[in-house]
Amino acid sequence: MPRARMPTTLANPALESSMRGCCYAGLEKYGPEPSGAMSVTRDEILNLFQEIALQSKETDRKLQKTALQQKKTDRQVWEANKALGRQCNRLGEFVEERMRPGVG
Repeated sequence: MPRARMPTTLANPALESSMRGCCYAGLEKYGPEPSGAMSVTRDEILNLFQEIALQSKETDRKLQKTALQQKKTDRQVWEANKALGRQCNRLGEFVEERMRPGVG
């Protein structure tokens, strides 16, 4: 079954001028559409699937690496917050001691 050809012009000239530079831009560089015959072979499709599978594995590896880095960063932020909390508590204790009325 032959593929439907994309229209080269739209019925509405105003719409056509607004679409210029959009989805129709650059179609001429691909040349005429094939005449019903399939232009992609079975081997090419299999190669594409293999490439996609390799890219998927690479993406998964990168995601795992990112997750480990995020976990490390989260731990560092938690430790920094804990240290800052200790310092704030010490400062609070110091101010309380200085502000305590003299007992005696």
